[in-house]
Amino acid sequence: MDKKQLKEYQKQLRERFFSVRFDNKKQNLVLLVDRETGVEYLGVTAGLGDPSGITPLLNTDGTPKINTEWQNHQLYIRKQRLLFID
Repeated sequence: MDKKQLKEYQKQLRERFFSVRFDNKKQNLVLLVDRETGVEYLGVTAGLGDPSGITPLLNTDGTPKINTEWQNHQLYIRKQRLLFID
């Protein structure tokens, strides 16, 4: 993948996923919502050189958690942040 293709791919990912960042002392947490499916993911980055990962959030029955605001068409984005509208 050349640089131009990489930039296009990154743009597609930014358009597909909404994110909310949560910072604490040891790691950064990111809630991602797939705009096409509504599936929620948790991303974790611990810092430079430390392990990082992403996992889907699951319901108690093991199925992927679907964002309820997405289901109700109430999920809006402003400056790469999730906004939940009542």
